[in-house]
Amino acid sequence: MSTAEPQASYRLQTVSRALETIRLLEQTRDPLSQKEIAETLGEPVPVVFRILRTLEGHGFVSRRPDKRYLPRGTTERKAMGVPLDIMKHLAAAGPGGLSLPELAMRTGAEPAHLAEALSALASRQLATETETGTWALGFGLLEVARPLLRNTLRATVRPLMEKLRDESGETATLFVSSGNQQVVVDVAVSREPLRYELEIGRAFDLHRGAAGKAAMAAMDDAGIADVLDGAGVAGDDRRRVLADIARARKAGFATSSGERIEGASAVAAAVRDESGRPRGVMGLMMPSFRNPPDRLAHLGRVLANQLTQLRLPDEMPSNAQPTAGGDGI
Repeated sequence: MSTAEPQASYRLQTVSRALETIRLLEQTRDPLSQKEIAETLGEPVPVVFRILRTLEGHGFVSRRPDKRYLPRGTTERKAMGVPLDIMKHLAAAGPGGLSLPELAMRTGAEPAHLAEALSALASRQLATETETGTWALGFGLLEVARPLLRNTLRATVRPLMEKLRDESGETATLFVSSGNQQVVVDVAVSREPLRYELEIGRAFDLHRGAAGKAAMAAMDDAGIADVLDGAGVAGDDRRRVLADIARARKAGFATSSGERIEGASAVAAAVRDESGRPRGVMGLMMPSFRNPPDRLAHLGRVLANQLTQLRLPDEMPSNAQPTAGGDGI
């Protein structure tokens, strides 16, 4: 068995977890809490937490003010009963997929409903027709499952986060992108009485703050334009963001001061695997009074330099190159 086959099987398992979460919320009359979902599915709460945050970011579920979850009620979502069955069977079938007759037999769906559901899934890249005429899961599902696949990222990066936290005295934060936002997935909190920290699971627009701009600096120009268009950033604001991204590309790190919270500053740089592909962003978050511009730039160089020395296994092949760095703290 090739190494690609176990990886494909693992990814399909993580996708199945997300699908089971959606199915549970669809079939339950009342909204559910994280704990209730975890107990019903027999999954650890941290796993369910990552599933729900990702599904929420992609519009599959919504969270009420009392932190209970329910399926999002758009017209397209109401038609997801059959598609969920389809995706579950495609996940079980593996990369080879299933033919239309096989799907009809396994789901019990009428041909017209099956065709409509497959069309809806294909439009969101959640399913795709193969060259042999079968149907398989689409790459869009990897966006849903991505946080569940990042255990290697967190485990590898955490020691460096703690090291930089201890050496700089400031909070180290790990982000991953979800659509046009950055999501906090891990935090090593500063031990200083006055500190700047973010809650795990919080999501922020990419075009504001050091972490978002570090992520955008690792994108191509078309990807950056898509993000800014989606956020409605135009005119002087757009030119300012593009200038910040250009500086981040040249320096290997991004900085911000007072963009989200007055009196707070941050530096951030992309976390890349050994092929140079961006896998996330690490940032140092701090009160501005403790870190004037020259120290902020120094911390940015340190962060970028340390990240180039990080040995993170490849997620998939890429021709991108790592960012350059600086000296120690």
